[in-house]
Amino acid sequence: MILFREIRFRYEKETHDIYKLYDIETVKNSRDNTPDSLIESVFFSTKHQKPRYMIVRKIMNAYVIGNLHSPVFMCVVK
Repeated sequence: MILFREIRFRYEKETHDIYKLYDIETVKNSRDNTPDSLIESVFFSTKHQKPRYMIVRKIMNAYVIGNLHSPVFMCVVK
């Protein structure tokens, strides 16, 4: 399975770690063969009618990224 998508959006900073995302557009590369239903159930919805909220928190040498309810993934700075 290949996941190859670009997500374009505009954002507003709501608080020091909460961002409101809007005008969200998902561009699916022709090589992407991952079912949308899998992405929606595991990662995030590909249907973007309403604004979405995202939390970005720095913890030591990492950034925890998630929704308002729970973390979704972590990026570690080496």
